Amino acid sequence: MPSAQTKLNEVDKLKFELDTLRPLPEETIRAIDLRIRLDWNYHSNAIEGNTLNYGETQALLIYDRYLGNHEGRFYREIRGHDDIIKNINELVKDKEYPLNQKLIRELHKSLLPEEYYVPAITSDGSPTKKKIVAGQYKSQPNSVLKSNGEMFYYADPLDVEPRMEKLIDEYNAKSGLIHPIELAAWFHYEFILIHPFDDGNGRLTRILMNLILLRHNYVPAIIRVEEKAKYLEVLGTVDATSDVNYLTEFIAEKVQAVIELELKAAKGQDITAEGDFDKMLSLLSEKLKIKIEAPRLKKTDTSINERFTAFIRPSINKLESHLSKLNIIARDIKLNVLYSTPDRIKDLNYEDFTALYEGQGDILETVKRYDINTIRVLITIGRFKNELYKDKIFIFNLDFNIEDYFIEVVASILNSETIEVSYEGPWDKMVIDLYLEKVAVKVLNEIMKLLEIK
Repeated sequence: MPSAQTKLNEVDKLKFELDTLRPLPEETIRAIDLRIRLDWNYHSNAIEGNTLNYGETQALLIYDRYLGNHEGRFYREIRGHDDIIKNINELVKDKEYPLNQKLIRELHKSLLPEEYYVPAITSDGSPTKKKIVAGQYKSQPNSVLKSNGEMFYYADPLDVEPRMEKLIDEYNAKSGLIHPIELAAWFHYEFILIHPFDDGNGRLTRILMNLILLRHNYVPAIIRVEEKAKYLEVLGTVDATSDVNYLTEFIAEKVQAVIELELKAAKGQDITAEGDFDKMLSLLSEKLKIKIEAPRLKKTDTSINERFTAFIRPSINKLESHLSKLNIIARDIKLNVLYSTPDRIKDLNYEDFTALYEGQGDILETVKRYDINTIRVLITIGRFKNELYKDKIFIFNLDFNIEDYFIEVVASILNSETIEVSYEGPWDKMVIDLYLEKVAVKVLNEIMKLLEIK
């Protein structure tokens, strides 16, 4: 018997801790909502075979950019899935949208915005194709061939509507009597047993599961694509034992992970996804092409403090965090901070720069006195641990223009022929976090070129 109750108790303890911190600041709520939105969209679709990677999903949903070379329906399916997630809070609050067959069909229409054909297997195991019509229950059996070679039979098409009605009735009867995570896991499994639609059942059951969790004041459960094998194994165990507790414990673990993420955000920690550098390249190469006419903003006390304390320092710290990982290949990794005024450039080492933020210096007074308009981060990487490259030196700089309402950040590789990487756009923390990952990737790529590593 799985220890589902133990895990539920752990989750409830963490949920209580999170609830005591509410209401959270608006900025924190936005950061949480964005992270959950991206994670949920990417992982739930990837589990079902969508080929967009995380960075391409971000590009599509945040910047409306179609990157990669994927089937058109994969882009449209992520958009349809995202439309549901963006509107799910309304479904949670609005009592005019009870969980019933009408709502489930409407959600399926949003999820699959067009008709298409998919490979299928007949009841005798022969390959075939079937037409997918959004919002309509299946018209043919949708059996699945399991990894052990056995056929698994879902509900017969003629039984779908009565079984769905029974599922809704049982859900209403159980609601309030069992733990919300137990309820959500039970509904997830029963829905999958019916498999009411020809396609989209997996994504839809996870949406409905999370709708149930949210309506009971829990966070959604995000099942990651790298957990797919474990997820299917758990479902197989429930098939074999008829014990939904196995799935309850698994879902509780996923809820716990999201609560822990929200707790980090509530305590002021950065919850930006640790994006795969390689996956960010295409996203940011497209983003960097955007040019925006930047209105000027006077350097008031408020704007200076906002730029330095809320943005530039965290950005430099994040970049330093990325680069510190290079100590496995190089002994010297130096980060210096300089500032420029209309008539000079002055060196300000990183320790002094940090000290200004810790109350040991007056950055506001310094900026105003010298009319500082740009902060430059100069990074030197050298003394590589491989003897062949120990004399190689790699240098580049990153400039933050602090005077404009729109930021301009330019990374210049000083000892190679690389074209400058630049970004010009709003002071948006998420966008610049992604940009800094782009810079970190550029560093790695240029080191490889410098060292002539193929």
